[in-house]
Amino acid sequence: MPVEIKPRTELGRRILRRIEDLDRDVAWAASRIDVEYETLRKVVKGDRPPARRLLRDLCRELHLDFHELDTIVVVDKLRQRHPWALLHIAGVAEPEIVAIAHQWPLLSDDQREHVRWLVAKFVEDSAPKTALPGIDQAEGKKPQ
Repeated sequence: MPVEIKPRTELGRRILRRIEDLDRDVAWAASRIDVEYETLRKVVKGDRPPARRLLRDLCRELHLDFHELDTIVVVDKLRQRHPWALLHIAGVAEPEIVAIAHQWPLLSDDQREHVRWLVAKFVEDSAPKTALPGIDQAEGKKPQ
């Protein structure tokens, strides 16, 4: 049974999702494009970006859009080296978010996953509960 690979990049998630959609594994994909398993595993995991030829061959074999994934490679590199830059590009320049982005590369994968989980729980807990009779949800007050 192959080792489970946990992608840390959007590119890796897309590639792995497509391989799994085909009910295959990374070893199968590596053999189909004539590269070593370890090479493709590192690309899928996010340890290294793919060479353009490898990406082109992989896209052809998996029926993925090369130009879209090539753009994702660039964004993944930016996200890895300068995570706060993407926040500014996206218009999300909250000082607290930028401070977290500066520290993000220092966190382990497990720590990052924990932070994502905490944020999801906070959002879930702060989401409005089901409407109560006589309470206006938009205002949180009883209508006059």
